[in-house]
Amino acid sequence: MYRALMLICALLSAPTAVAAQQPCTTDTRHVVNELYRHMLERQADTGSAHWVQQLENGRMTVRDVVHGIATSPEYTQRFIRTEAGESTPYERSVARIYRHILGRQPDTGGQRAFARIAQERGPNAVIDRILNSREYNQQFGDWGAPGSGGIRFCAPGNAVSSGAALDGGDRFEFLDTNNNSRIEAREWHGSAAVFDRLDANGDNTLSHAEYHDRAVSEDQTAATTGQSIAVDPRERWTDSGVEVGAGDLILFDVSGTIQLSADENDTAVPVGARRGRRAPRAPLSRQSAGALIARIDEGPAFFVGNRRSIRAPASGRLYLGVNDDHLADNAGEYDVLITIR
Repeated sequence: MYRALMLICALLSAPTAVAAQQPCTTDTRHVVNELYRHMLERQADTGSAHWVQQLENGRMTVRDVVHGIATSPEYTQRFIRTEAGESTPYERSVARIYRHILGRQPDTGGQRAFARIAQERGPNAVIDRILNSREYNQQFGDWGAPGSGGIRFCAPGNAVSSGAALDGGDRFEFLDTNNNSRIEAREWHGSAAVFDRLDANGDNTLSHAEYHDRAVSEDQTAATTGQSIAVDPRERWTDSGVEVGAGDLILFDVSGTIQLSADENDTAVPVGARRGRRAPRAPLSRQSAGALIARIDEGPAFFVGNRRSIRAPASGRLYLGVNDDHLADNAGEYDVLITIR
């Protein structure tokens, strides 16, 4: 009788255990379909093939795709607007953004605060902050699909599809197969987009500090105070007016969209061109065209993208720019809020 009872209990608890340890999926089409269903509230069409391809080739994480959909012309036209009867303009738009990205309704204070940000800096600034929030990191990280009931995409190369996969002191040594105290691109098991985020100095290798700073950045909320800079994509470098010391933690809160040519569809967000194209003669030729980059004094350029924190590789004045090889036909701007810790 006792054994029978224990067997029944085990069978009843099995679904819960399976749900708690739901494996990631390699089906990129399924992930993108779920994002369309939840965020755009419709079925995916042929245009979704772009996002499928970006996930398959490792150029984007699921978080990047969520950002792309949430800042797309369709999403903006359908879900972002001011409405009659709002106590604060954009408050209903903020509620929709919360529902589509975080899967919940906003609290009253958060809704009002983000509505003010939408008025002052545009709705994309709200989307960027929510995607970089601690809540989003904890719920979805780079690979979880909002509104999908727990679906997570398996990072390319069979990497664990969770931000927590980068925690733990022994994982660096596991990846560093040639024992040179650096993780090289060929040793990396995960997404190229994640590797690029970690590679603070753009040298195509990860040091111990760069690798473990990921855990630091995951614990940071988006900066709310600091120096605000408008980065003009027609200028090679924009002086931030900020002095940094080597090893300082630079917190970035980045929003905005730029156009990279006369082609209205040739646009970029801070992580780079939406089409994934590169600019061969740009300062960082291996990064996507249009990505946000930086340098300190006359030092080498390094990738910023949509990273939320970077350790300053040197002391001096911080300059910001876009990763492009022809600037004259660019338009728009990136809005960057910088805080030093």
